[in-house]
Amino acid sequence: MDKAVMTVRMRGLREDHDYTQKYVAYKIGIDQRIYYVYETGKRSMSVRRLYMLCELYGVSMDYMVGRSSKKNEEMPAERVSRVLIFMAGMEAERVIDEKSEADNQHNDIKQFA
Repeated sequence: MDKAVMTVRMRGLREDHDYTQKYVAYKIGIDQRIYYVYETGKRSMSVRRLYMLCELYGVSMDYMVGRSSKKNEEMPAERVSRVLIFMAGMEAERVIDEKSEADNQHNDIKQFA
C-alpha cells in the first residue's frame, strides 16, 4: 500500500464530491478528527472503514491504496482475498503498536507512582 497515494486519493475524491471531512467521517462512522488523521496519513485506516470509504466513492480498494490507476477496476476473487489478508495484517500491526505504546505509558506511570 502506498500511503502517500492513498492520502492524495482520499482528499481528491472527497473534494471531487464536494464533501467535508465531517460528512465523510459521519458516513463511515467515525469522528471528524479521526478522519483527518487518516486523510493526512498519520494513521492507517481499518479494513472495514477503508471498505466503507470505497463504497461511498464507488471506487475499488486497489485504486484507493494505490495498486491500480483505474477507479472501478473489477478484481478477481483471488486478488480480493490477497488484498484483504494484506490489509488485515496491517491492521494487526497497528493494534500491536498501540498496545506496545499503552504498555510503555503504563510502565512510565508505575515508575512515578
